[in-house]
Amino acid sequence: MTTRTLKGRSLADGFDLQAFVTHSPLNFLEIGCFDGHNLGKFAEMFPDRVFYGIDPFVSDGHVGPEGRELTEQRENLKHNIEGLGNVKFFEMTSKRFAEESGDHSSKNIGAVFIDGAHILEHIKVDVDLSLSLFSQNENKSGVVGFHDLRLQDVQEGIEYLREQAKAKNLACIPWSYAGGIEQHHGHAATNGCFMLRPKTEQELAETQ
Repeated sequence: MTTRTLKGRSLADGFDLQAFVTHSPLNFLEIGCFDGHNLGKFAEMFPDRVFYGIDPFVSDGHVGPEGRELTEQRENLKHNIEGLGNVKFFEMTSKRFAEESGDHSSKNIGAVFIDGAHILEHIKVDVDLSLSLFSQNENKSGVVGFHDLRLQDVQEGIEYLREQAKAKNLACIPWSYAGGIEQHHGHAATNGCFMLRPKTEQELAETQ
């Protein structure tokens, strides 16, 4: 357990993020960091891995009035990641990150936690970014977790993930780690976590 004094709180209520990080491969990306509580906690617990974060600190209406700048959360994040050399934070939207950060192969990201803007248009960007990152890491695979499953746009974003995986000949497999995700909203764990990997020759043949 971390010994750092962290400010703010994690918004990953109902999601066993520690299990997600522990069992997922390679480096980690959190889309929607809020107070940076997760980055500050897990980067210290796993010093051999790099923790990336993306957040523009503008509310989408899910937390506070839409368009409000989350100044307190920005300051909390700065405090929570201070001195942690294995945290790389980008204050921008995931769309801008995807467009401006260039080649991602050196990041070697194999786990993405999507908890950014809870709007389908933005979730699709997050899904596309995740698949791009996985295609460039050393395993050509990865795991993605969705938060706030009670929201219709998130459910539609999961369907979009399945569609994109099928189009790219990727297996999209419900992932059992992080069990308990959103149970307080009545959704099963496997509805929010997925392993993405290239299909085997047998799997490809079965889809012909």
